[in-house]
Amino acid sequence: MNKKNSRLSLLCAATLALAPRISSAQQSAFLFDRASVPLQARLKRFKLRWPLKALLLWNGKDRRFICVNPLTQKEFHNPVKLDKLTRTKKGNCANLSFAQLMGIPLYHARLVAASLESSDLTNANFAMSDLRSANLIKATSLGGTLFNGANLSGAKLGSVSFQSPKMIKAILEGSDMTNAILPGADFSQALLTKAKLDSSNIEGARFNGAAMENADLTGVDAKKNSKTEKATDFSGARMENVKFDGANLSGANFSAANLTHASFQDADLGEANFSDANLKGANLGAQILSWAHFDRADLRGAKITVPLTQATLTGAIYDSTTVLPFSDAEAQKLGMIKK
Repeated sequence: MNKKNSRLSLLCAATLALAPRISSAQQSAFLFDRASVPLQARLKRFKLRWPLKALLLWNGKDRRFICVNPLTQKEFHNPVKLDKLTRTKKGNCANLSFAQLMGIPLYHARLVAASLESSDLTNANFAMSDLRSANLIKATSLGGTLFNGANLSGAKLGSVSFQSPKMIKAILEGSDMTNAILPGADFSQALLTKAKLDSSNIEGARFNGAAMENADLTGVDAKKNSKTEKATDFSGARMENVKFDGANLSGANFSAANLTHASFQDADLGEANFSDANLKGANLGAQILSWAHFDRADLRGAKITVPLTQATLTGAIYDSTTVLPFSDAEAQKLGMIKK
């Protein structure tokens, strides 16, 4: 096979039907169609003269992709290194749209501005990878996907559907997760400054200790997870100026969170826990605040305009700038402290 045709074979579409013929030692099939091959622009230089197909497999031992002829089960002679897969003349940019990346261990990979649109990332491992400005729109995962410590700043994750992804300590500054489906996601200690999660489903997700200043969570569905019954956890998170307008936050845990100047206009905060939270200057003009917990919370300058039916406010701090739906005398009876 000459150099041109050998190179072309690496860019051909793989077929699921032929995948079982590969040895079990060569795991994690890397399959993608002709519209989504990496370095797609280079296809214009070649003419496809026969319907040769190739199967690209990940060799985890020496971290390289190998290209196998599915008919002969033999490896083509030109291995594909991961850095070559992700490099183009414009920089590190791979087109892996619609790729089947199930189980691929791409930790520490450099995939800056890569396209993973509509790809299947089930059980894929992107831990510590560089995915800045990457496009993951409509990507899916049935579970097991890891982004721990990955850099996803500026990434597009709109309309993704990930079941319980792990994003512990991930960098998601300025990322766009609008309309994302992320139930059970773990964003513990992640950086989400100026991130957009509006209209996303984050039922039962964990954001404890995350940095979320100026993030947009307008209209999110963050109630208890319907399957696990776990509450969405924002405990200890830094959420100054975050927007939760119109969100469903019933039962959410905001204990010890910094919510200075956060907005909860028209949100459902029934049974939410704000114990020990900093709510200075926050807009708590929610639709529902029944059974919420504000014990020891700092409500100085906060605005509460709806009834606090069965809410607990023992030790909550307020001052003359706090707007409450009852008098000072009633506040004292509820155990609030005026400073």
